[in-house]
Amino acid sequence: MVRVNTLVTHPASSMSKNPKYEGKWLKFCAVSFTNSEGQSREWEYATRIGSIGAASIIAIQDGNEPKIVLVKQFRPPINNYALEFPAGLIDSGESIESAALRELEEETGYLGEIVHIGPSIYSSPGLTDEHVSLVTINVTGKVESKTEPDEVIEIVILPLKDLHKNLTRIHSEGITIDAKLWSFAQGLSWNLPD
Repeated sequence: MVRVNTLVTHPASSMSKNPKYEGKWLKFCAVSFTNSEGQSREWEYATRIGSIGAASIIAIQDGNEPKIVLVKQFRPPINNYALEFPAGLIDSGESIESAALRELEEETGYLGEIVHIGPSIYSSPGLTDEHVSLVTINVTGKVESKTEPDEVIEIVILPLKDLHKNLTRIHSEGITIDAKLWSFAQGLSWNLPD
């Protein structure tokens, strides 16, 4: 059995948040805290305004050769196109399930059935408190996508079998690969002994 050591108490105490700047969608904050050694510290981070999290969708087309539905879109913070899982914010009062199915349909036009919902995870916890749940969906149909006016999304469908190899090729062509997608593909490519 593999065991992960955990701290008995929270590593920081006396935390206080101080908003520094608020834009339309993001807030820049500083948090002051006392670390586990009793030292005062400050950390800056970004947080989304009005968000309760996000759903990132692993959309699988079953068949003789299962495929995965991905999206490529321009991302201004990196000034490049990124290949990603379809994803979106969970609206207030909306469930993760509803958000995942809605975002998959809006961004790709695909419909599906939820197979699994993962826990809330953080892809960049040193920068932001944004959390996302990976939702696995079996694709069951297709309708017309309903992207928002400022979203220009290209649907990319790749075989699961060679996903890591294809992502390596796509990255070599200058397209950024999202960390969640790269990690997923890396895990699929490992042939670990039982």
